[in-house]
Amino acid sequence: MESPQSMILLHPPTYNFFEWRVLEANFQEGDPSRHLVGRTEDNIRVSSPIFVVDEVLRSCVTYSRNVYRLVGMPGQELGGDLADLWKRWGRTNGVVSAIDVTDEVLALFGTVDEELGFCNEVIPDDFPRTPFWGRFPGSN
Repeated sequence: MESPQSMILLHPPTYNFFEWRVLEANFQEGDPSRHLVGRTEDNIRVSSPIFVVDEVLRSCVTYSRNVYRLVGMPGQELGGDLADLWKRWGRTNGVVSAIDVTDEVLALFGTVDEELGFCNEVIPDDFPRTPFWGRFPGSN
């Protein structure tokens, strides 16, 4: 089996995840685990337990071997249809309590951004912002 880090690098994301939150669930039986709750392009979902978080790529690998690319900032709160989905999922899977650990994951992202120098960068006003509609050599 390949390592989770190489899986993130070598495989495209299974899901692009929007309005995401990270919840740590405590179960009637078994150890706590962290899960993503959010939206894909097509639906809403709860992930299987998170196996590894890649702070640089802002992606997570779950035990089901799905790669979730976390797009943009997390949702403001778990509400509406996402909250309903989490409640149903929790009842089905024996969740007795859960805490939202999204801010903890977001802090990891911020730490890596600072280490890599991605923070507080300002794009100069004279930087070209229009797309270049060119061709690559060998293309038709």
